[in-house]
Amino acid sequence: MSAALQASWGSHPGYGRMFAPGELTVGLFLPLWPYAGDMAGLRGQTEIVRQADRQGFAAAWVRDVPLADPGFGDVGQVYDPWTALTWLAAHTSRISLAAGSVIFPLRHPIDLAKQAASVDHLSGGRLVLGMASGDRPVEFPAYGLDHAARGARYREAVGAFRRLLDGERPAGAGGAELLPRPVHGRVPLLVTGSSQQSPDWIAEHADGWLVYPGNTSAPEGPRTLGRKIEAWRALVPGGGFRPVATNEWIDLDEDPGRPPTPAAWRFRPADGHAGAPGPARPLAGRRGEPRRARCPARQAPGGGGGGAARRRGRTALPRPGVRGALGARVVTALTPEDCGVTEDRSEPGTFRDAMRHWATGVAIVTTQGSRGPHGMTANSLLSVSLDPPTLLVSLKRGSRTMAVIQETGHFTVNILTTGQRALAEHFTRRRAPGAEGFAGVGHRPSPHGAGPELEGSAAILTCRRTGEVEVADHTLIIAGVTGVRLPCADGSRAPLLYLHRRYGTPTAEGDGDDPAAACGRSREG
Repeated sequence: MSAALQASWGSHPGYGRMFAPGELTVGLFLPLWPYAGDMAGLRGQTEIVRQADRQGFAAAWVRDVPLADPGFGDVGQVYDPWTALTWLAAHTSRISLAAGSVIFPLRHPIDLAKQAASVDHLSGGRLVLGMASGDRPVEFPAYGLDHAARGARYREAVGAFRRLLDGERPAGAGGAELLPRPVHGRVPLLVTGSSQQSPDWIAEHADGWLVYPGNTSAPEGPRTLGRKIEAWRALVPGGGFRPVATNEWIDLDEDPGRPPTPAAWRFRPADGHAGAPGPARPLAGRRGEPRRARCPARQAPGGGGGGAARRRGRTALPRPGVRGALGARVVTALTPEDCGVTEDRSEPGTFRDAMRHWATGVAIVTTQGSRGPHGMTANSLLSVSLDPPTLLVSLKRGSRTMAVIQETGHFTVNILTTGQRALAEHFTRRRAPGAEGFAGVGHRPSPHGAGPELEGSAAILTCRRTGEVEVADHTLIIAGVTGVRLPCADGSRAPLLYLHRRYGTPTAEGDGDDPAAACGRSREG
């Protein structure tokens, strides 16, 4: 991408309204309240977008969710994104129209280019297009596609899309050409997350980056995000400006004096009980549902969202009751006092000794990132709910596996059997990232696009992260279970246990007075 082309984006109606160096803007992310089984319940959102258009919001964002997967836990956008954007174009005049994001590997590039150029023209050049590789594995076989090949298909689709809008005629079409052309000549493209691509590829091919915010409710969170943005921008050819967009879920309240408080999966005004149903009334009086705001971050290089946000005289939000909410995320950070721990708390060693009497199973959590597979041993695993199936796993903050899960949102839990003691020890040690760390380990790629599935496991759970809570030096990952495989459903393999710092298997003799006997044939771990 030439520096001249990148600089010219400032005159693009959609891109220019959303992005400029050193500035922050705010947009609305649709649907403003979720589908609950009745399409009539979605009414009223168009009027809110019209208000946002009049009051200076930067963008209205829509999603691309072809199929409602009941195992995913989030129906997402119900309407087709191109139809929704066309509808919004007819009811607004200034606000940018953004897709966050269209699933490029599922679509033919000719259709993508035709739809994008059409919406761009009908809106007067206000389209900004986010591109994703797809995080709902069930959609790919429905299209007759391999989910594991989405990264390569993504690169091919982006290249073909660009060439078509640049005027290249499709091969084998007898000289036929694509019409119309975008108002500005091109449509700005934002890469979503990693989209199975390397940071260098994203820096070279993207006009901006749509990135997951991570934990922004703690002071270190925005700084971490800022460092991530700075590292990516350092890869941009020629050092040109590239904007970054991220998202927050916000509950609005009528009272402008209510301080913001992190809550489970969203941010809400404080009511003394974070995450509990309360009197928070979101925009336009919809009751008890979270609002989503997509924040196209006009951050200076290295900025983590701190400092004053300049809005060119536009109103940042229609109500002042969410001041400060954009610096927080849907993650809750707990202090020792929140957990009921006083200053006379026991020494860490004493607490560790006490917990050695608690027997647990053992699992290996795996995930797949742009640098390949990652994995770590975990025994802090909890079934939260059966309907919908939900689990919780505690992981060390700062680990590579944790970072990739936060980036991709997907992971696999491999519940181990006694024959996998060596595997548990292997992944307890710090392993090299990527394929090197899995060398000699029997595994297969997840058909659902999550982490590798390890051979010999008692049970394999495919998971999608839906929330997280920071506690001390660990992060509690809350996840929906989107797939279950039971390689030893007949119970022929005994589970691997961990007790008194030893791995072992339950035995009948474990009913006696010796607590260590519950782990027969154990070995030091």
